[in-house]
Amino acid sequence: MPIAEGSIEALPFGEAQFDAVLSADVICQIDDASVALAEFRRVLKPGGILAINVAAYNWMRSYHDLISNKTPQTGAGSLAAVCCRCRQ
Repeated sequence: MPIAEGSIEALPFGEAQFDAVLSADVICQIDDASVALAEFRRVLKPGGILAINVAAYNWMRSYHDLISNKTPQTGAGSLAAVCCRCRQ
């Protein structure tokens, strides 16, 4: 599997390329999670699996979030709401 650099807001892959997409502690760092979710959907094959990891609570944030001055934009609850809107 080749390694590619890109943004989760504009993935550098064609449509329906992957059986699974994993987003680990990334989607919560962007302003509009629905853009990334649309990209994940675009690159997933029909019936593909999407796995997303985000901190469920602020106390779960890491020291990196604190020193990089990043405030997670999407927690588990708000991400679920965005996912429901993207499915429609």
